[in-house]
Amino acid sequence: MAAVHNFIRRDVWKLPSADRTLHWYATAISAMQARDPADPTSWHYQASIHGDPNSTAPRFNQCKHGSWNFLSWHRLYLYYFERIVRAAVVDAGGPSTWALPYWNYEDGGNAAKLPTPFRQPAAATNPLFVAQRRATYNAGLALLDKFTSSKSAMATAAFTAAHGATSFGGGQADDMLWMASEPGAVEMAPHDVIHVRIGGHTGWMNDLSLAARDPIFWLHHANIDRLWTQWLALGHGRANPAGKWLHRKFSYFDEHGAAVHNTAADALETEMLHYSYADQPAVPAHPHAAVSDRVPELVGSSAAPVELTGTAASVHVAVDERARAGFAAQLADGESPRIYLNLDDVRSDSAPGTVYGVYVNVAQGAEPDDAHYAGTASFFGLGRAGSRGADREHGYRLTYDITDLAAGLSARGEWDGANVHVSFAPLDEEVPDDVDASPESSGHAPVTVGRVSIFHG
Repeated sequence: MAAVHNFIRRDVWKLPSADRTLHWYATAISAMQARDPADPTSWHYQASIHGDPNSTAPRFNQCKHGSWNFLSWHRLYLYYFERIVRAAVVDAGGPSTWALPYWNYEDGGNAAKLPTPFRQPAAATNPLFVAQRRATYNAGLALLDKFTSSKSAMATAAFTAAHGATSFGGGQADDMLWMASEPGAVEMAPHDVIHVRIGGHTGWMNDLSLAARDPIFWLHHANIDRLWTQWLALGHGRANPAGKWLHRKFSYFDEHGAAVHNTAADALETEMLHYSYADQPAVPAHPHAAVSDRVPELVGSSAAPVELTGTAASVHVAVDERARAGFAAQLADGESPRIYLNLDDVRSDSAPGTVYGVYVNVAQGAEPDDAHYAGTASFFGLGRAGSRGADREHGYRLTYDITDLAAGLSARGEWDGANVHVSFAPLDEEVPDDVDASPESSGHAPVTVGRVSIFHG
């Protein structure tokens, strides 16, 4: 991989006023959009590598979601895309040091808004603007903190884990599915949530097959890639997997349109690809971590599926008495067993545009609040992927570590371990008067959660 610089990816909201990074990005996009769609360096072709609703060409629809391949595949995808854009920038007279910026929406305030050049001017003359987004964000609405937070992901120490337990990078997938069945914590949030919120019910970002057509996609994924480096830097056992994960082979195209092939082993650190992030911490040297063989135990599940239709819903889970006694004994012996909440066999026929808050043991008639909050459920890509993961055990699954939440509830007398009441509530921002936007689509694609379950492990 030829490179002569250590390219620096910078926070888009912290670029100096005179900086021209986004000007050159827009210039390159226009040039790429003008190329023959069959040219691997064209905007259409690069977006279609991620997904294309109208073609099954061999090099299209290659994105990896719902498994431990998610981070490595997207890191290399961005790397070659960045090289293609940089070449277009140089051809237009721009700097050879150009690098893709990232959107750190987690900074809050203005940083939680779509960067201004992506929404102003809102016209076809601006290649950074697309109308196929949720209108309120194109009008300047800031994302909720719950939508932008990586807190749960960063607290997850294992890159991958057995079924039923949380992981940072996703569940192990022996195949190369476009959409596998177990997304990791960083894919669940903030990755999936940002896709669903920016795309809305009908926008590109909420469609696995169209998302990469939106120029903001690439800044969003640069931030997710950055979070991988931030996670590793936290140490305390955080490490990339050993073994077969390292040897997954992926295919892309370089700035000359030539096919290239890489594995996860080529993308373990950003420096291996000659780039870094402006705020990148030092990542401690560590060996690859063996995959844990600790398998959580299913201790309770709901009696019936729960339907999510854009309104509040809830379900009850009874936990096995013997399992509760075993959990208590482990605690008494000084062990640290975990409690996991799982949404199993999740299905939807089309892309849901709603993000739900998941809450535990909210009192009947009470409003869900942060004291009962387990995380978000957003289901990005589930509709386009259909039931691709449904032939796997328990289908598509979202997993939440609720150990600390349960401890807090127990301290207030709201948790006995025997009965877990799980609630779902749609999340949305209040739109201030100064945000002028057209009404959102009212359609809520229904989601079926086949089983809500509790695991101890």
